Amino acid sequence: MVTLVIADMFFMRYENTAGKTDWSISYYRNVESLNPDPLRNWTDESGKPYPNVAKVKTHHGEINLHHPMTYYCRQMSQKP
Repeated sequence: MVTLVIADMFFMRYENTAGKTDWSISYYRNVESLNPDPLRNWTDESGKPYPNVAKVKTHHGEINLHHPMTYYCRQMSQKP
């Protein structure tokens, strides 16, 4: 398991490779504060301004499955 925490960022990943089918789970979270800037006008879709203490939160989750596929090739030759 890998876990990374830096200030407002959090990342975690767990990998299970014990069986034939390998799987993993990942989760990422980040929180950013909107810094008031007089040159920018932060508004939502309806035109309402965001408050000065607004935060942008990002969440991302991921599940991976890995299953090996095996192909068998056989060359057949006929003898007369």
